[in-house]
Amino acid sequence: MKTMAALWRRFRGWPRWAQIVVAAVLVTKIPAREPHSAPGVESSIRTKGAMKKILIVGLVAGLAAAFAGVAQSSPQALYQALLTNKIPDSQLPSGFYSSKTGVTQPSSRAKSHHVVGEVEIDLDSGDAAIFYAVFATPKDALANWKDADAAHTSGIKSRLPVPAGFPTPALFLNTSITGKNVFGKKVTNGVSTLGFVAGSVIVQAGTISTDNTDSGDVPGTISLAKLAYRHLRQVEVQVMKKH
Repeated sequence: MKTMAALWRRFRGWPRWAQIVVAAVLVTKIPAREPHSAPGVESSIRTKGAMKKILIVGLVAGLAAAFAGVAQSSPQALYQALLTNKIPDSQLPSGFYSSKTGVTQPSSRAKSHHVVGEVEIDLDSGDAAIFYAVFATPKDALANWKDADAAHTSGIKSRLPVPAGFPTPALFLNTSITGKNVFGKKVTNGVSTLGFVAGSVIVQAGTISTDNTDSGDVPGTISLAKLAYRHLRQVEVQVMKKH
């Protein structure tokens, strides 16, 4: 039978939270009584049972502390990881050719809901964008989403069904924006945005059309939203492996 030390060596390279999980499982498999024990070892068995309980309580406490540490450190770590782990241009959907990652200034509403930071990935020099707002907790992200109430924002042209595969709540809207172009001429451009809440992060993908006043690039918006969600999950895995 393998010793506890031998088993521990098999997963000592894992993240701390994973080590504690496995250790807890191993300890709970230690029997409180050994079958066919000799009369002279009865007190020793009771001692082992008591020690088992102490170990389990200690490991559960350690497990809670480990996950609490991950929960506390992950939002900031995730924000930094989204800033540094850029999406390669080669991974962009068909029709998009360049990306530039930067930060945006959080709104007062986002700050009131404990936003950690916001990342914007500009695509094709402003024709489209992916946006991440990282909050301290999923509860904060959801509160900000509800407070924004994007479904009732003025200027909405239409509301589209959100494709399958995205977390909820989610919203897919066509709107328009009016302003002056580089020549000073007043123009109205169509915009499509698909947003959703994924844990402690609000994710949005959007496109702008210069030849349509009612929507942006709807298929392109869906493709970008899928890329944004996939990229977020990949970065989250990297962050968890480091904690």
